[in-house]
Amino acid sequence: MKWGALALGLLLFTGPTVAAAQPLYQVSLPFDGLLALGSGTVGLLLDREKFQWDGLSPCEGLARYPSAEERLAFELMAEGEGLCDEMVVPAFDRWVLDQGFESARTLSDIGVSSMMLAPLVVGWADSAHRSDPWDRGAEATLVSIQTFGLTILLASAVKVAWRRPRPLTFRADFDKEDRYAGDARLSFFSGHSAVSFASASLVTVMLVERRGTGVGTILGASGAYLGASLVAYLRIAARKHFLSDVLVGAAVGTLIGILVPLVHLSPDAPGPTSPGAAPLRPDPGYHPLVTWGGAF
Repeated sequence: MKWGALALGLLLFTGPTVAAAQPLYQVSLPFDGLLALGSGTVGLLLDREKFQWDGLSPCEGLARYPSAEERLAFELMAEGEGLCDEMVVPAFDRWVLDQGFESARTLSDIGVSSMMLAPLVVGWADSAHRSDPWDRGAEATLVSIQTFGLTILLASAVKVAWRRPRPLTFRADFDKEDRYAGDARLSFFSGHSAVSFASASLVTVMLVERRGTGVGTILGASGAYLGASLVAYLRIAARKHFLSDVLVGAAVGTLIGILVPLVHLSPDAPGPTSPGAAPLRPDPGYHPLVTWGGAF
C-alpha cells in the first residue's frame, strides 16, 4: 500500500505546471487546527479507557443456549478458559470466528498507516508543480488531519460505549491474557476500517477536484478503495473485528472522508488541471492563500 500511495503521487506529478495560486480549501488555521488536533486527542484519550478493564472477562452476561445439550458442550469447552459463547454472535458474523492468520494484525497496522499517508502524498504531489507549494500542501495536510481526528473520535466513542467483545474472545487459540485485555471488548466498530475508508474518500475528492474524472482519477480512487478494503479484510483475518464491524466502519469513514473536504472546499477553487478536463468551477484568478488573519 506504500507503493500505492507513491503511485497516486506520480499520477499528479505528471500534470503541467500551474502558475496561478487559487486555494482548493478554505481553512482557518486556529479553528481548524485546534479541531483537528483536539478531536484526535480526545479520541485517543477515550481509547485509553480500555485499560480499566484489563484482567476482566468481556463476556459477563453474554450467554445464549438454544438447548441443554449445547449449553453443556459449551461449558465443557470453556471450562477454565473464560471463552465467550458464540451463540450470541449473529449468524452472518459467526463465520469470522474460524478465520485468521498470524500476521494479519501486523499487516493491518502497516496498512492503515500507509492509508493515512495517501492523502498527504496526493496533496503535496499536487502542490509540487504549483507556484504556492507550501500553502497548498499545508491546507491538504490540515484537512487530512481533521478528517482522521474526527474519525478516530467517533470510532473511539462508539467502541467505549458499545463494548462488543472481539472475535478472538470466542476461541481458545488466543491466550487468555489477550481475551481478558481491556481492548478485547472494543470490536464495534472498526477504527482501522473507518480511517482507511476516510482516507480513500479524501483521496478521491482531492483527485476529482484537481484532476477531473479522467483515467488517472479512476485508477487512483480505485487503488485507494482497494487498499482500504484490504485493511478491512485483514482486521477480520486477525479476528479483531466481525464483518458488521468493518462494514459500519467503512460506511462511517466514507461519509466523513467525503464531508470534511467538501465542507472546506473553496468557492474560488479552480477546476481540474489535467489536459482536456472540463472546469468544475470558474477560475477567478490569483488569490493569496495565507493572510495576516491566519486563514489558508
